[in-house]
Amino acid sequence: MTVPAGEVVKVTVRGLTMDCWKCHRPTTAIVGMHLASAVEGDLVTCSDEQALAVAAQLLRATGKVGLAQPIKTRTSRTAGGTGLTNGCQHCDALQGNFFIYHQELMEVLSTNGVEGLEHLADADLPTERWHQLHRRWATGER
Repeated sequence: MTVPAGEVVKVTVRGLTMDCWKCHRPTTAIVGMHLASAVEGDLVTCSDEQALAVAAQLLRATGKVGLAQPIKTRTSRTAGGTGLTNGCQHCDALQGNFFIYHQELMEVLSTNGVEGLEHLADADLPTERWHQLHRRWATGER
């Protein structure tokens, strides 16, 4: 879908509820975004910090502050650094990217596609910003 620059596109933010590794309670990780109008579109995953930051911003803009609140900067010994991450809504434990994006998300997508993910919000995003995020995701740029 080609949208003229300077306009906005409607973006759907998707989540995945899983059990926290630490407290074992259900928590929702913010895992991706796609154009709301796309039936079988590309899911821009939030494994990239910029995409996760935009998803959190869109959730806050639509009043879903509780879903955005666990997204914050944390230090990961496993990853060997600090970055913006998903966290547990109950105990604030970091929910690791490998587990989220290479295990849980892949299982849901292979079984049910994007529709197997939770629909968290639809929000307007400047077209240029969407194109930038999609390009980063498509090229693996970090």
